[in-house]
Amino acid sequence: MPSKSEARTILAELIATIDVGTNTAHLLVARITESGDVLPVHNETRYVRLGQGVDSSGDVHPAALARLKQTLGTFRDIAEGTGATRIMVVGTSASRDVRNRQALVDFVKNETGLEYRIISGDEEAQLTTAGALSAVTNPIDPCVIVDIGGGSTEITLARHKGEGVTIDHTFTADIGSVRLTERYLQRLPPGDEDVAAARNLIDSSLSQVMFLTERFDRFVGAAGTIRALLLLVAGVTEWSELPTGEQSVSRDQCHAWYQRLKGLDYEQTLRLNERVMTGRADVFLAGVIILDAVFDHLQADTCVVSPFGLRHGLALRYASLKKAGGPGFQETFDGTV
Repeated sequence: MPSKSEARTILAELIATIDVGTNTAHLLVARITESGDVLPVHNETRYVRLGQGVDSSGDVHPAALARLKQTLGTFRDIAEGTGATRIMVVGTSASRDVRNRQALVDFVKNETGLEYRIISGDEEAQLTTAGALSAVTNPIDPCVIVDIGGGSTEITLARHKGEGVTIDHTFTADIGSVRLTERYLQRLPPGDEDVAAARNLIDSSLSQVMFLTERFDRFVGAAGTIRALLLLVAGVTEWSELPTGEQSVSRDQCHAWYQRLKGLDYEQTLRLNERVMTGRADVFLAGVIILDAVFDHLQADTCVVSPFGLRHGLALRYASLKKAGGPGFQETFDGTV
């Protein structure tokens, strides 16, 4: 006979959450237990590059729409194949930037049957914070959480309160690895003037974040760029190959890779670790420049790298609302968020 904890797991609902960013799309299939826990079952990442050309044109490129359709169709099949009873899809920076958001929402619905909700930068930061901190075993208080995406960077100041987390401030900057690459770094290796222009925009954006004027020795990073950098530093290709325990990247390690990447072309960047760099080799330098600037603005020595992010936060929110059983739950999560 199963224990009570085993029974909760057996009776758990299986759900899927999908995060469509500017460069990548992530799928999480997870069990939601009766006690409100989120137990990851399956993760998948695909490089959609939805933000291709959006920064300059305001429109989603037809090739990007085709990639989105294929990826979401694949994710839907995987989720349904595992027995997931609910699939929730959110779009972030690139989706926010398109001139006709409703057309994108309608495209996804018509082509995949999935509801597509475009969330604000603040909501993205809140969900990412919840997901990222759920995997941090040694709490930092107060804590800055940094999510470097393809189109934007979300920065959050949070504090632990009892068993939960309260968010004091969120800030979304329109600086991301794809956006900066398309503006300044299309040529690899870039010229010094191109790097300087990118860094000037980053510094200008970060200077608007009032709480970055304080010094934080450590902060939490929750982004593909940061996780990829950690894998390069460690010389491995998968998170599972890392030693157990807290994972981090130091300020010196980030800056050393920033200096190295400035001198590499696309093929040389790809060959650093083809498994890790596939889908991001052309935009990786831009992401590392952002991270290097964050280290400088925070005067921090260490970035604690979380394996979790927005899609985990979305599952946690669903679990919390379901457990509470409050009014509006079904309306809030009727196939979407």
